[in-house]
Amino acid sequence: MRRVGSNSLVQGVDMLSQRAPRRAGRPRQCTVSYTHYPGAHDHAGDQHVPHVRLSGLWLEQLGFAIGTKLRITAGEGQLLMEALPPVEVPAKSRSVRR
Repeated sequence: MRRVGSNSLVQGVDMLSQRAPRRAGRPRQCTVSYTHYPGAHDHAGDQHVPHVRLSGLWLEQLGFAIGTKLRITAGEGQLLMEALPPVEVPAKSRSVRR
């Protein structure tokens, strides 16, 4: 699990940039905003739903490079994001038809 604390070192290597992960930096804050969730065709049921956006080079430096698959575990008042290791797809062998 990726737990980033003041003295924790994030494990793993960023496969795209070959940079070693860095130590956790200062805590970051963001604000939960909203986005629209569409309702009926006449827009009568549109709702605002919570929306969280994270961006920055610090994500890549911690192992969250572009294209990285994530596992997100949710608990009351917290989200844990874990970068998943890349999945290697085996090459298909060509069969010879006669």
